[in-house]
Amino acid sequence: MKKINSLFLSFVLFVFTIAGLNAAGKEEEKTEGRAPTLVTLGIDGIYGPLFEDMMENGQLPNFERARTMSAWKLDAHTFYRPHSLIVWSAFLYGREPTVGEKVKDTFYDVGREEVTTRNHGKTNLCNTMGGAASTFVTTNWPILTNIIPDAETTKQPIVSTSTGDEQNDTAVLAAIQNAINSQKYTSIFAHLDYSDSVAWHESVTNGAYADALKVIDKGLGDILDNPNLDFKNRDYLCITSDHGRHSWFALSCIIPSCWAPGKKHDCLYCETVRNIPVFVAEPGINHHEIKEPLSIVDVVPSILALMGKDKGDMTGKVVDFKGLGVLNPIDCRSCP
Repeated sequence: MKKINSLFLSFVLFVFTIAGLNAAGKEEEKTEGRAPTLVTLGIDGIYGPLFEDMMENGQLPNFERARTMSAWKLDAHTFYRPHSLIVWSAFLYGREPTVGEKVKDTFYDVGREEVTTRNHGKTNLCNTMGGAASTFVTTNWPILTNIIPDAETTKQPIVSTSTGDEQNDTAVLAAIQNAINSQKYTSIFAHLDYSDSVAWHESVTNGAYADALKVIDKGLGDILDNPNLDFKNRDYLCITSDHGRHSWFALSCIIPSCWAPGKKHDCLYCETVRNIPVFVAEPGINHHEIKEPLSIVDVVPSILALMGKDKGDMTGKVVDFKGLGVLNPIDCRSCP
């Protein structure tokens, strides 16, 4: 009798073991079979020196977490006169801008239709990542959402009376979580404008600007901790900005009629307006500083290469985020 009971228990244990292995195998197969997700945070107006100090002082713990899992660079380049529409279009299409020099006396003299439609029909981040499987989350700034045609992405504009405030960024960050949890998207691009809006009206050295970065840092923590993402084994993260410090000096660099004598080649322009951070996390990347020169138009082509995708007609170069090139810092004398 004892022998029969022992055999029965052994049989039951065997059945449960096989069932457990099958379940584990199916779960592993489900995880491995799922397409990678790329989450991109496009943050307006990150002022590099303050941003770096806040990370080092523990005030932006989640940005620091992201940096420690990324290939990163704090002095990548944006464009001369970095109007947000021009820069984000160039970023998404991986192409040098063609209208930046047409900015005359104010931002609003930019040919908006040309800015938002000139690249339509060309390769961009959204159509490369699956069209409807890509989503574009932003504040309700129609001219920005028009950069990508409706047919090439799913759009989630956040309706508000202001294009950049804490409430808007909080809503955008919540929409990112919803997009991640839906598991419908292979690409999620989010535009966050609170930091830039504060910098327009306040000095970047006051508490308001730091508070704006802290709002984004909290939302970034939720992204890093989301159980539906696995940046170690499958998914990708990109964090960047369209330009650095906004100030009346920055405006003098962007609006020709405001140029001050002798300021066109001032190093302050290079260091605080032109330099932007870039963090890229992906499976297999070891934490390191990117030494190779990097422009904002190079970021998307380089990420697509990491994912094994063709950059199509993008003109940005492919930078090896896994390699260590030779540092070639900006020579301020070469500024436009």
